[in-house]
Amino acid sequence: MTQDRWKDAADVLDDRSRGERIASVSRGGDAGLEPVPFVVRAGLPDAALVLSPSQIHIGGWLGARIDANEKNRLLTVDTEPLLAGYRKRPGSHPWIGEHVGKWLHAATLAWAYAGDPTLKAKLDRVAADLIACQEPDGYLGTYVPEKRFGLYEGADWDVWSHKYNLIGLLTYYQYTGNRPALDCCRKMADLLIATFPGKRSILAAGTHVGMAATSVLEPVVLLYRFTGDRRYIEFARYIVKSWDEPGGPAIAASLRSGQGREQDGQWQGVRDALEPGRPLRAGPVHRRPQLAGACAKRLAGHRREPSVHQRQRQRGRTFPGRSCLAQPGGCAHW
Repeated sequence: MTQDRWKDAADVLDDRSRGERIASVSRGGDAGLEPVPFVVRAGLPDAALVLSPSQIHIGGWLGARIDANEKNRLLTVDTEPLLAGYRKRPGSHPWIGEHVGKWLHAATLAWAYAGDPTLKAKLDRVAADLIACQEPDGYLGTYVPEKRFGLYEGADWDVWSHKYNLIGLLTYYQYTGNRPALDCCRKMADLLIATFPGKRSILAAGTHVGMAATSVLEPVVLLYRFTGDRRYIEFARYIVKSWDEPGGPAIAASLRSGQGREQDGQWQGVRDALEPGRPLRAGPVHRRPQLAGACAKRLAGHRREPSVHQRQRQRGRTFPGRSCLAQPGGCAHW
C-alpha cells in the first residue's frame, strides 16, 4: 500500500465492539511535521510503511495511554542521571550510556505526534547536552580511554551505547533537521569504522557472542540512507560478514542454511501483523504475540535481587524501560 493511499484513508482501525474510531490518518494537505527525507532510497520496498507521527491520531483507551506517557513520563523523566556518565566518565554502571539515546528516540516521536512545545524544548536541551559530551575523535560513550571498545570488566557495552545514541540522534535529526545531531552521528560512525576491523573485530567489543555490538547495524544503514556516504554501507556489509567469523554467532550462515528459521507456519503471525487491517492470527500460545522485555518481567512477577534500575528508583530516580511485542522470530520494540 502506498503512502498516498494511507493519507487518503479516513479510518485505519476501528474498535468494532464500542463503535469508536481509535486511529486515523490525516488526509493529504492536513499532514503536519514532515520528516527529513532519505537521500538513498531503499533497495527493496518495505513490507510496511512508517508514517510521520504527526500524520496519525490515536483515540480511545490507547490514545489516552499515549498522551499520558508523553505528559507524565517522557516530559518528567529526570535526564540528568542519563547524561551524568557522559559528563564524568566512567558512568555509574556498564550500560548507563544506552538510556539517553532511548529517551531521545521515544521523546522525539512523542513530540512529532503531540507537538508539545515543552517537550520540544527539553528535547533540544538534552540533544545539545549529549552532543557537547562527544570527544574530538567522535567517541560518545561512558568509559575511560583504557577501557573502550572491548570486553573489559564493567566496560563491555560501548558499541551498544553508541548504537542507542545513533538511533536517538538520528531520529531527532529526522524530525527536526538539526545538523549538529547528524554531524555527531557521522563522527560516531567514523570512529567505529576507524576501530573495526582495523584494530579488532567488532565481535570482540560486544557481549552475546558479539551480537550486542553488531546490533549497531540498523543505525549505520540509516546513516547511509540519510547521507549517501558509501563508507557507511560498506561498514554495514562488514558487520554482516563479521557474524560468520570463527567464534561468532553465525547468523548469516544459519539463515543461508535454513537453520535460522522455524517452520514456515510459525512466521505467519509476523506476516499477518505486517498486513494492514488484518488481525493477528489466533493459535497456540507459542504462536501468539507475547509481551516481553521490562514490562513482561514485572507482570510475570520475577523475584531477584534489585537491579540497578530498581535501586535508582528507590533513590527517586527512574530510567526508561523497554518492552516488546514478541512474535515468532522477532520483537517489535517501544
